[in-house]
Amino acid sequence: MPSIDALRQRVRLSPTQLDVLRRSTTGELVDADKRVLTTLVKSELFVEGEVPHPLVLDLARVMTQPMMQITIETTSAHGPTYSTLALHEEDIWFTDPWPGTDPETDELVYQREELPQLLWILKALTGLRRREVPSVARPFQVPFGALSDILLLMGGQTGSGWDDLRAAALTGLDETFPDMPDEDRALLIGVIGSIQATWRVTCGWGADPLAKGHVRGFAVWDCGAAGYWVRTTPAEPLSVEDLGKDVVATYEPRDAGQLWEAFADLLPSSDELRASITVPEGSDGQG
Repeated sequence: MPSIDALRQRVRLSPTQLDVLRRSTTGELVDADKRVLTTLVKSELFVEGEVPHPLVLDLARVMTQPMMQITIETTSAHGPTYSTLALHEEDIWFTDPWPGTDPETDELVYQREELPQLLWILKALTGLRRREVPSVARPFQVPFGALSDILLLMGGQTGSGWDDLRAAALTGLDETFPDMPDEDRALLIGVIGSIQATWRVTCGWGADPLAKGHVRGFAVWDCGAAGYWVRTTPAEPLSVEDLGKDVVATYEPRDAGQLWEAFADLLPSSDELRASITVPEGSDGQG
């Protein structure tokens, strides 16, 4: 049921309802939207059944014209989580769904925050905690294709299934990575055996957030007492070539402070933002 909490500045609605709301503010409604819009108008998202609440209008504005978008994908024994964050000027709207929530169909709570809270939001959505690099930790390399298959299978498991698949992967590491140096294999065993979660953060900006040069990200393993491990090569965002069978991945240990800095490094500079919205020479800026 769509609802609003003006005190804590949050709105609950489904992705379909949000899409209809966005189209209602831009004059792009189609006949199929009318039933959903009727439901919204009758809810507390509209003031006296006539106009959207100012908070709802702000949500629609930011989600329709974001200057920057960030996605946070996590997997753990509790299931996958997909969070989104959109920023326009000083306003941030983000989702913090429960593991296993379907971001395409389930109702979501959209929370409004201010720009100075951005890094703290990313910290919360990834579950980042103060953690040092273990004394024995060092970078290691591993064939990326086979490793990706293991992580993909683990990402589809919950509860005991996560632990069972991790145990099976550890048992078969010698066969899966026969040419891997013994020292790297021993380190990989310790790291995979300690994985509590994986997460990937991707930031895009400008009119086309997926355009080359307008997106960057990084992927992390959260291994509890065994520390955080960042994949430095191939770097995010991945391309088709990065998934080839001969690609070797490099993982490096990081402490929480370094990951906080990595969050900040994802964000576009003022020059990058300006360049991404500059009207091409010879254009009058009209549609």
